[in-house]
Amino acid sequence: MGRRTKRTRDESESGSSRLKSAELIKLITTTINEAIDAKLSKFKAELQMQLLELHQKINCLETALSDQQMRLKKLESRMPETMDAETKERRRSIVVLNVQEGTSRIPFDNVHKDVEKATELLKYLNASCLPAAVYRLGKPRTDGKSRLLKIVLPNSQSQRYILSVAHRLRNYNSGGTPIFIRPSLTPEELNQWREERRQRRTMAATGSNTEPLGQNQHTVMEATTTSSSTPAKK
Repeated sequence: MGRRTKRTRDESESGSSRLKSAELIKLITTTINEAIDAKLSKFKAELQMQLLELHQKINCLETALSDQQMRLKKLESRMPETMDAETKERRRSIVVLNVQEGTSRIPFDNVHKDVEKATELLKYLNASCLPAAVYRLGKPRTDGKSRLLKIVLPNSQSQRYILSVAHRLRNYNSGGTPIFIRPSLTPEELNQWREERRQRRTMAATGSNTEPLGQNQHTVMEATTTSSSTPAKK
């Protein structure tokens, strides 16, 4: 009887201990979960606040970018049309026809001779500059004729001056075919220049005083009207 009572008491104490352990585990679990939920809620709130601030900054940046683009468009509309390198060079270049080309086997000697002739022409026209570059246009010819000589000047003002006094070359002793100068032209401008030149010759032959149609700022200041050379592009 005493043994049975003792066993019952032990079982009761054991059950009570298990119950207390389960309650403690539940309490600990609940506490941990509540702490995690609190941390997550706080983190979520902070994250939402940061996202809201980031969104506001993005809106401000987009507004500022839009304003800058509008200002840039206004500035671009006020700026003169930009030119590529080829156009810039063409506006400060002249093309000389009937300058005798060197026949040396050494290319450098021929180039040096062209530079000397270009410098001599500029000196004769009382230019206040030296050529920035001098070179022949196109491939060497096989018919014995000289290629066009292109002279690149330091600036467009020098080019305009040379064209304005090119008529003085009528008295220049070239030692052969008379020399004349024209601007450096695009293919379209060159075709127009040829047509205007043809019209001027026709009017000179017929004695007409009427100016040819379509004449523009690229009209050449010829040094002679007796040359029969055909200009190439550039």
